[in-house]
Amino acid sequence: MKPGSYPRRVEETRSSSNSSNFSELLIQNWHKNGKYCPEGTIPIARSKTNPRNRKAHPKAFSLDDYVIVDALGHEVSFFHEQSYEHAQVTLKGGSYHGATGKFNVWNPVTFHPEFSLAQMWVIAGDGADLNTIEAGWMVNSVTNNFNTSLFTFWTSDGYRSTGCYNLDCPGFVQTSNKIALGMHLNMISQYNGQQFETKITVHKDPTSGNWWLQIQGEDVGYWPSALFKALSSTATAINWGGEITNTNPDGRHTPTQMGSGHFASEGWKKAAFVRNLGYVDESCTIRDPDHDLIPLTTRAECYSVHLGNFDQTYGAHFYYGGPGLSLSCH
Repeated sequence: MKPGSYPRRVEETRSSSNSSNFSELLIQNWHKNGKYCPEGTIPIARSKTNPRNRKAHPKAFSLDDYVIVDALGHEVSFFHEQSYEHAQVTLKGGSYHGATGKFNVWNPVTFHPEFSLAQMWVIAGDGADLNTIEAGWMVNSVTNNFNTSLFTFWTSDGYRSTGCYNLDCPGFVQTSNKIALGMHLNMISQYNGQQFETKITVHKDPTSGNWWLQIQGEDVGYWPSALFKALSSTATAINWGGEITNTNPDGRHTPTQMGSGHFASEGWKKAAFVRNLGYVDESCTIRDPDHDLIPLTTRAECYSVHLGNFDQTYGAHFYYGGPGLSLSCH
């Protein structure tokens, strides 16, 4: 099964220029033997935890009220036993049929039982009616042994009772025999060294209405439109960036890193980046967000974000991240 059409940029040549600075190879551990799963089957990563274990999936908590910043940057009351902290950019105020970005891949130090991730949020609705489609890479100290892995997530009720990671519940339908969600990535960027990235695109198929996920141009699968109410038509906001959970160990801020573990101000080869940001319009064309991006950070002294100047290689892009616990973050 394939989508009826694919989004295209007005200028497809941009992302290939100056390509020597980047490596876009997507290599997972199971690719070492040079084989994929047979056609008609899909790879499934083995997990050491029960997929219904809420401790392994902190977005599913439903405990005491905790005031945090939601995906749109608003302070709201959710139901979580730990706080979420972000350094990201948002695009809102329009009708979006999808989004794309190239995510620099790192392996941030993560304190147990927390996670650190880089992802894209496709958003509609708010409060209990919040719908999100999320995809990126993460280090989950509970489920993946502190390795960096690809993941998806979705919710149709503001993270209250619907949705899950990857294939842990009915929802996301995988079609690819080449990419295993939850499986480790081998290509990790090095501080002041070689940089690796992966391109992630989510778009609404105008024929079926389903939301399709592409990673490195591979159709990984789709979220059926019937899963959603607010996202059954279009998204109203797109976010790109980093997120961590903070359990405040020993009464202090967590030492969990975001991105490379270095602040956005350090820039190229030192701070994590997301580049070639774009949104999909009603004609299935990828458009540049230009000057419409808004930076959001929960605690700039812990994790920061910096918008870069638009150019032909990086397009719309930004740096983000930080070390967590430090002299300025406690």
